Formats: sequence, structure tokens, C-alpha cells
Amino acid sequence: MELTLQFLRNITNDFAGSREIGSDAFGTAYKGVLEDGTMIAVKKLYPLRYDVQHFRHVVINLMAIQHENIVKLLGFCHETENHLERINGRFIIAESVCRLICYEYAPNGNLGNHLSGHSLDWDTRFNIIKGMCKGLHYLHMEREMPILHFES
Repeated sequence: MELTLQFLRNITNDFAGSREIGSDAFGTAYKGVLEDGTMIAVKKLYPLRYDVQHFRHVVINLMAIQHENIVKLLGFCHETENHLERINGRFIIAESVCRLICYEYAPNGNLGNHLSGHSLDWDTRFNIIKGMCKGLHYLHMEREMPILHFES
């Protein structure tokens, strides 16, 4: 489902710091709260070099993935905004591309934090790692169209 940037701003309190739930090499994630109280994660992606068609194609394919060990993607947003900027005393219109993905909210947080912390016993850690491996195996080997990684 394609969502508007304004809708995602509304449910994250304009990407407020208090709603930040984590960040990684791809972007920063925020907790979004829908009108009915349902929580979702909204990741604001850092600038990518892929065009909009490629982005939509990748996201739509990922939204079709159904596996117990993979967080489900719920929607995405790709919008361009214009900003008035003052540079060297002159005003120019600058364009910025906003790309966001929305996925199920995981209330227990990031798996990396759990695995690197000291609160889990080794059996629990091992079961988490096995689940991650099952999810990766599904993505790369079991799907009709496996996920392939490449640089363009």
C-alpha cells in the first residue's frame, strides 16, 4: 500500500525524537500510532541512488513475503518535496526525495540488542539465531523468486 508523507508525519508526530525506535545503515525508524491505536514502525530511509520504479518494485516484492521469522512490510512512501533555500543571498528551490517503508511494530525491539545484551541464556540466543537463519534461507532459497543482492 502506498502511503502519503503527510499521513506518516501525522502518525509519528512529525518524526519526533521521542518516537525514534532505532537506526541502522539504511535509515531511522519511528513508532507510528494509527487512529485505532495500532502501532507500526516507519523507517525513513537515507538517500538511495535507485530510481522510483526500482524502489517501488523492490518494496512491492518484499511486501509479498510471508514467513514467521520475517517482519511483514505493510506499506511505503515515495514523495518529492520542494524547499525554499537561501544560498549566497539568493533563494532557490531545492528538491528532496523522501522514501519510507512501514512494517509491523516489534514491541520487544531490535534482535541485535537482545543478542548482544546479557539478559538471554544461550539456549534462547541459539533459538533466535536459528529463526534468523530460517528466515534468510527462505528469502534466498525457498521462494519462487529468491532475493538476490547486487550493486548497480
